[in-house]
Amino acid sequence: MVSADDGHFAPHPGPAGSPVAGHAVDYIRSCESEPIANHSIRSYLFAALIAEHEGLKAGTDFDTDLLFCACVLHDLGTSPSAPASSASRSKAPT
Repeated sequence: MVSADDGHFAPHPGPAGSPVAGHAVDYIRSCESEPIANHSIRSYLFAALIAEHEGLKAGTDFDTDLLFCACVLHDLGTSPSAPASSASRSKAPT
């Protein structure tokens, strides 16, 4: 997932050959700042490491695409392009 040449993420990190993962990465990179997008991708990397540490098997114990999308998309509501303004997100409903 990380290029040995320059230390940057590949264009579509995540489940190899997954069009869903590729679309999710394209989407977050169009909506979120680079640091937030990278944070979201790292969330998947940590989740995959934890799953491996716990002895879980991809495809058997969890869906890799679903895990990737859940991790990568988890901060979308905080992006500047989210439908609601930041003021309305922080205001408690009445």
